[in-house]
Amino acid sequence: MDVPQEEVSGPQSLSDKWPVHGLVEFHNVTMRYISTLPPALTQISFTIQGGMHVRVSPSTLQQT
Repeated sequence: MDVPQEEVSGPQSLSDKWPVHGLVEFHNVTMRYISTLPPALTQISFTIQGGMHVRVSPSTLQQT
């Protein structure tokens, strides 16, 4: 799938104080933007280790 790059805004660098320890885990998470729409994420699982930088942004493409 060829997804166009979205315009980046806001700060482009993170503080030197960005956490390097700990983690965030998601297990079988399903999320919707609003209750009348189908899930944007369905049963997704992932782990973010301390020190990792992650950006989550919605797709600009619509499913047909």
